[in-house]
Amino acid sequence: SPSEDCLAAITDRGQLITIPLRSAKRLRETPLKGSRGEEEYLPEKQPAKWMLCSFHTGPVLGMDVCVRRPIVATCGADHMVRLWNFWERRCELEQYFMEEAFSIALHPSGLQALVGFVDRLRLMDVLKDELKTYKDFPQIKSCRE
Repeated sequence: SPSEDCLAAITDRGQLITIPLRSAKRLRETPLKGSRGEEEYLPEKQPAKWMLCSFHTGPVLGMDVCVRRPIVATCGADHMVRLWNFWERRCELEQYFMEEAFSIALHPSGLQALVGFVDRLRLMDVLKDELKTYKDFPQIKSCRE
């Protein structure tokens, strides 16, 4: 930056991040969840922030648009589910799952989502900062839309 108080960097996955230089003296390694849910080590007190929103690092496997809200939901091969606000052009929520999500469908209100995984279908509540499982359907497997 012009004031030399932060550093912009690009990760090996093509993600842009900013790191505050004030915290460079305190480089105690603490994890920051990367775009694939893996831990990346960055300064502890003022962790790096995504300069832009984090994008899928692999193919997008499922997508749905909400009828009543300006929301698009995507799931990808990177094990991430993201909810995008297309009016504000930003990612509102992203969550990493241990298994790959094959499909996603939003309720018209945008307050619930069905996510299809290899071993089950999950009905999830869309909360402010997470997707919380409401009900599992283990009898429905590998749902791809």
